Amino acid sequence: MNAGRVAPFLVIVLLVSSCTGGADEEGQSGDITLAQASPNPSAKWAGLGVGDYTMTYSSVCGENGWVTDGPVTVRVIGGLPEVVDGNAPLEVATVDLLFAVLNEAQEGQAEVVEYELGPMGVPTRIKIDWDLNAVDDEFCVDIKAFQATPAG
Repeated sequence: MNAGRVAPFLVIVLLVSSCTGGADEEGQSGDITLAQASPNPSAKWAGLGVGDYTMTYSSVCGENGWVTDGPVTVRVIGGLPEVVDGNAPLEVATVDLLFAVLNEAQEGQAEVVEYELGPMGVPTRIKIDWDLNAVDDEFCVDIKAFQATPAG
């Protein structure tokens, strides 16, 4: 991984192995749970109290309602998203919804959960694979631009 590319982001890569466990030499389970590795990825975002913003994102993996056919720009006012540019997918992303998907992946023990957070705690990239042996169950989102709307 190129360190220069990652420098502006807090990078958290979480992997859950598909093995069923077993004990290591000290008698500790070898399994890693996502909740232990990162109990609250949304903490910084939630602490900022941003309500209104505009973001541009795309989602091109898996077969789900989040998949876009190109970049989508969403304006979120009071938690309600409105697509202002691009073709709206069935599920329109907001930062809160993206964190809900991350939390679901952590609690559901997805086999792969990878994400990067920007300076405001907003996800800039998410990749989830619920089952490495299943086809098209992946979820991925890349946020290309984010702008908080000034209060007042």
